[in-house]
Amino acid sequence: MCQIGANLYAYNRILKWGQEAHAKGYTFPVTALKYNAFMSDLAKRLELDHLSYTVATIEKAGGGTLSFPTFNFEAMFVSLLDDTRIQQHLLINWDDPSKPPPFNKKELNEIHSGSWHRKTSSKLLTTIKDILCGIIFFIDRTHVADKEKLTLCPVLFSLSIIPRWLRNHSFAWRPIGFIPKLPKQRFKGQNADTTHRVLGSILSGLLTAQLKGGIKCSVRDKFNVPRQVVFKVPICFIIGMLRVMILYVEDTAVINRSD
Repeated sequence: MCQIGANLYAYNRILKWGQEAHAKGYTFPVTALKYNAFMSDLAKRLELDHLSYTVATIEKAGGGTLSFPTFNFEAMFVSLLDDTRIQQHLLINWDDPSKPPPFNKKELNEIHSGSWHRKTSSKLLTTIKDILCGIIFFIDRTHVADKEKLTLCPVLFSLSIIPRWLRNHSFAWRPIGFIPKLPKQRFKGQNADTTHRVLGSILSGLLTAQLKGGIKCSVRDKFNVPRQVVFKVPICFIIGMLRVMILYVEDTAVINRSD
């Protein structure tokens, strides 16, 4: 305890926790699991393994391979809807889900009050169970060490049916992948091409959801009653590395994007 710099009061708490666990029949293993094995076991026991990352690998422009973490888009999407901090505030018109929520002067800055929502709804919504749920991306690089030695570039997304004031909180966003830092390119344009390939892998789950007509799932309405609906998931807008993302969207088959 002293070696890891823990507070002295933690010793008694851990000792008490161990005594109570032993009294209830738990047997502590002689050799502890390694970190990766422990996290994998914990995810399975809590039924959260579908939210774990997987490692994707692509071929770099100019040769070689590149590996990076990605997440299941649909699983992350559903996890946003299941978050109790978000669930009760979803901007959905439960009297007619295919239409925007009733007019509210306090929500003039919400996406459903603009022309994008009206135009896209007319294109994508075909049944009363369809709900327009625009995907909002945030992508930017952040430094985790001096002199740019270590950086992270997450691709995060939120939903247009989550109020703007809630999207200011970190729990209203989910990752679907990380863009790795690329080495110096040998020829002009190679890194841009490689970045597009990385984005293609990261956004493949979104493309799959769009091609199959949306995400079918159950969500609780304002009366806390489960409702089976279909969320149409076009790209709404992008925050951050805008130029990189727009070039990718224009050059590939990602559909249902905003005009």
